[in-house]
Amino acid sequence: ERPVKALPPPPKPDAAAAKPKPVLPPAATGAKRVVTARFPHHLWQVDLTVVPTMAGLWLSFFPFALPALWPFSWWVAVVFDHYSRAVVAKRAFAKQPSAADVCALLDAAVAEAGRTPRHMVTDQGPQFQDHYRAWCRRNGAKPRFGAIGDHGSIALLERFWRSMKDECFRQILV
Repeated sequence: ERPVKALPPPPKPDAAAAKPKPVLPPAATGAKRVVTARFPHHLWQVDLTVVPTMAGLWLSFFPFALPALWPFSWWVAVVFDHYSRAVVAKRAFAKQPSAADVCALLDAAVAEAGRTPRHMVTDQGPQFQDHYRAWCRRNGAKPRFGAIGDHGSIALLERFWRSMKDECFRQILV
């Protein structure tokens, strides 16, 4: 048997370390700003995905890639309430939707929910630029954009897409 050694006592704090550090705003520290959904329709996430049809056969690599439009695939857009984890509005498109198409979907979501969210989180796709920002200004929603390469910003919606594709569309032929 080996004898059990006692741990050394913790070091004593010096006077300089005992001073409280000043609290800096997130922009000064480089920390990420986090928006937390506090009630239903406080924070919405909006995203688009491509769902290949049977004709598309999930061939997305060159030289066998097929165009991401009907009849090879559908573009699906979803407005997702972060607090309740519910789909507020959804729409399928035969080709990649424009910013006007996405804003029309958002108008339908506001009509369905009966209110506009305070925050909208999206990726930085072409549909979420000037026209979308103007829609947010007119409706009093603050647009927030996920960092490029940071999958955590719209993780719930990305998980929804994965579940939808795995459990629905890859099991049946669309």
